[in-house]
Amino acid sequence: MDRFGFSQMEPDILFVDIQKDLPPSVRLNPQTDISPVLAFETRKISFQHSDDIFLSEFSLLFDISKVSHSKDRQVLFRKFFPSRGEISFDLSFPFDPSLFDIGDGDEIVFYASSKDHYPHRDTVYSKPLKLKVVGPEKHAEMIRVQMDLVIAEVSEIARWQEAIQFETLSLETTINDKDDRELDRKSANEISNLQGDQKDLASSLNSITRSGFDTLNEATKNPLFDLEILREFATSLQKMEETSRNPMREAKQKLNAAGNSQTSKASQSMLQAAESQQKALDKLLSLIHISEPTRRRGISYAVFGLKKK
Repeated sequence: MDRFGFSQMEPDILFVDIQKDLPPSVRLNPQTDISPVLAFETRKISFQHSDDIFLSEFSLLFDISKVSHSKDRQVLFRKFFPSRGEISFDLSFPFDPSLFDIGDGDEIVFYASSKDHYPHRDTVYSKPLKLKVVGPEKHAEMIRVQMDLVIAEVSEIARWQEAIQFETLSLETTINDKDDRELDRKSANEISNLQGDQKDLASSLNSITRSGFDTLNEATKNPLFDLEILREFATSLQKMEETSRNPMREAKQKLNAAGNSQTSKASQSMLQAAESQQKALDKLLSLIHISEPTRRRGISYAVFGLKKK
């Protein structure tokens, strides 16, 4: 009998469980921001490496395409594991365009690579991460366009609010002229439709406001924007948010009450709804009128706060 307990006098069976060695995988971390990067911004990029057994090597490489010329692929980071090693690893890097001498219009492409210990297996590469570099002036122009869109959308919301108010008052007149004690089905359905329109309008304004705050957050990254102008834009966004939450919501509630009331009470609720709609309309129009004088002064030094160089 040998040291493993096998005897040459007795047959035995060995069971061998074979595990297939799969190639490693490498991919961009889904949380990595892939939008254009500002020339003065530091962007965290992260690649996820993993293997079913052990990694033997992983690296981070990049290509630079400048407006004037291109550079060959370079290795930014590489690590080896002669034996065993990591099963999974997140390779993160703070990318600062100024460290690579790249500016507006240039593009940098990152790749991550992985290898395992399986003999003669090719290196596995991630999909390329392409980041376009945007200079402060071009970024400021992009923000200005987004702010213009916010104002344009508020103007459209005001137009629809005026139309809904007109329909509310017209329907109230029709209902008030009727002698019926109870609302007929047609009037109740029309009130319900108005309520739905008012609710959708408030939701649209709230969505525009959220988009405006995203634009504001993006603008704060740019040193060309004047801080006081950004405060003014933030105040306008807060007024938009307040409009969607208060007078617009009140108008919806009054229309809801009108649809569930007798004719006389329905008429009163609709007049109250029209009053709330007028408050919302006044607030929206004031925002548009405040913006117009500064918008006419041009893009560089007006409401959007670009400082003179």
